[in-house]
Amino acid sequence: MTINVAECINSCLKFALQLPLMTLAEFITNMLQKWFHDHHAAARSMRHRLIDAAHLVILKRVEKCDFMTVNPIDWNIFSVRHKGKQRMVDLARKTCTCNKFQMDFFPCSHALAAARERNLDFTSLCANYYKRETLIDAYSVPIVHVGHPSSWVVPSDIAARVVLNPKTKRQSGGVPTRLWLMKVPVELSPRNIVASAASVIQLDTTNKRALIKKAIKHNKAVQDEDELLPEAP
Repeated sequence: MTINVAECINSCLKFALQLPLMTLAEFITNMLQKWFHDHHAAARSMRHRLIDAAHLVILKRVEKCDFMTVNPIDWNIFSVRHKGKQRMVDLARKTCTCNKFQMDFFPCSHALAAARERNLDFTSLCANYYKRETLIDAYSVPIVHVGHPSSWVVPSDIAARVVLNPKTKRQSGGVPTRLWLMKVPVELSPRNIVASAASVIQLDTTNKRALIKKAIKHNKAVQDEDELLPEAP
């Protein structure tokens, strides 16, 4: 999994990019429609105020609080000692000297120990990104198909606009196509001497017909020559 949204989408469209344009657009719509529906249903099925991943992290960090010593300095400032290290926690500013609290916008184990000393709800220390309601709102808008053009409601000022084709200059010669011709081994003598290996020749459309005719003529001449040779004893 990648954190780059563009790379994530491109990996899902690896094989769909070979489809026609309209089919590709329909494929993308169906894919996003399924994603939004599945994530919205999964968010509604969560039983806690935080998302499941954040709730599990909270439970693991709360277990460490039993081995910490909390000394209140102010109503919001606490000194937390653990394994010989002292940390300063400010619940009002949501900071800790371990820097995890302010960097992740998520309470560290020191902040949880201080919040438990004040009987504060742990979810109040978490950013909205980790809450269940935020995840539900993110996927609350459904993705629907545009429908048939006959059912579209187009404003009159938009329908009155005339859109012309872009001015382009056609390139001379066009895009050359290529033909892959397999050269088949031919019998060179009555003794069934066969060519050692087959080779693939890449031909352009400009000279493919001439080379094909030349190869057929050469093969026919070789076969006629073999018929004139005497049979091997």
